[in-house]
Amino acid sequence: MNARIFALLVLLFASTANAELVTDRAYGVKHNPAELRLTYRPQDGDKQYVTVFGTGARLTEAKGWFETNPELKRLKESSHFNCIDTTSVMFRDRYASNTPATTLIRIQDQRGKTIHEFSNLPMSAEAFIRKMNHECPRREQDDPPQPLPPPNTPAPAPKPSMPLWPIALILATIAATVGGILGIKAKWTETHF
Repeated sequence: MNARIFALLVLLFASTANAELVTDRAYGVKHNPAELRLTYRPQDGDKQYVTVFGTGARLTEAKGWFETNPELKRLKESSHFNCIDTTSVMFRDRYASNTPATTLIRIQDQRGKTIHEFSNLPMSAEAFIRKMNHECPRREQDDPPQPLPPPNTPAPAPKPSMPLWPIALILATIAATVGGILGIKAKWTETHF
């Protein structure tokens, strides 16, 4: 009788094994590949672009403004920020046709339209902020942002079905109970009849 229960338990627990599990190369841990999809994706389509072009000490100085000045640091964090050396291959291949090879800070809207270019940079971050406030149009005067087309998102992964181990545990409990009752009935029948 115990062999039958054991065989039933083995069959029930074997059926709960998920054939879709794969082994992690680094640690050998089994996991479901569907669980490894990144679900957090920032919505940054409405961020503007701030790009610092230049070379040498002047580029380093302008880049430093965005790391030390609190206002410019906040601007950097709220935008797509890039520093590009005008002696680099990327500048030559991508920007040289429409950007002078001097120290320059370009601000673009979320669609890539240039809002303003600052080519005669002042000597300090504070002076740059004053120049920016004076020369850049206010956000209220800008065209209202056009809605972006929805991103092509893949179909959501199917939700994992209910795990089978609770069902297997319930069936094993029922089988053990029925087996116990039948065993007690058989012993009772042998004893009393």
